[in-house]
Amino acid sequence: MIWNWIKKNNLKKGITLIEMIVVIALIFIISGTMWANYRNLGKSLALDRSANQVAQDIRASLEMAMSMQKISIPEDIRVACPRVGYGADFTVGSNNYRAGVYFHNLGGIVLPGCKPPTILLEEGSHVSSILLDGLPVNSLGIVFVPPHPRIYIMQNINFNIVAEGTYSNQAIITLRSEAGDVKRITINKSGLIEINN
Repeated sequence: MIWNWIKKNNLKKGITLIEMIVVIALIFIISGTMWANYRNLGKSLALDRSANQVAQDIRASLEMAMSMQKISIPEDIRVACPRVGYGADFTVGSNNYRAGVYFHNLGGIVLPGCKPPTILLEEGSHVSSILLDGLPVNSLGIVFVPPHPRIYIMQNINFNIVAEGTYSNQAIITLRSEAGDVKRITINKSGLIEINN
């Protein structure tokens, strides 16, 4: 039945060379467009992962301070830095940050060997700007001091807690990808952490 219909409507013809070239050209154009978008999509997803990682590490520091998580302190650090705080610190232009447990001495100073390890952002992402209460700064320290925890947002990481009024109410960390995409992480004094475009 179908074969008779094909014979009757003369559908035995093939496609011409020009039609084939047009189809192949369209396939190449669509593939090229998809490939360009795929590369930018990878950079955008890397920025999303970086922003989520930063927010997650800050939340983890807050949760450790809330739970007063018990940690084992090496003897050499315990002598130099007997107090413990939790937090994160960032610097404009860097592709890394620190987050976790900070050991500090009785004067509130964080000694070089008493900081948590450096965490790298995804490749192609970096901290492009930091705002404290709307004002640009070069570095940011967020400290969660147990047991409440008290939250201190300041220009540098230190545990020399002076007066409540000397700290900021909000920080905005802007991450930027090589493709120019932007993610903003907002942290306020209440401990709320949000990620925005």
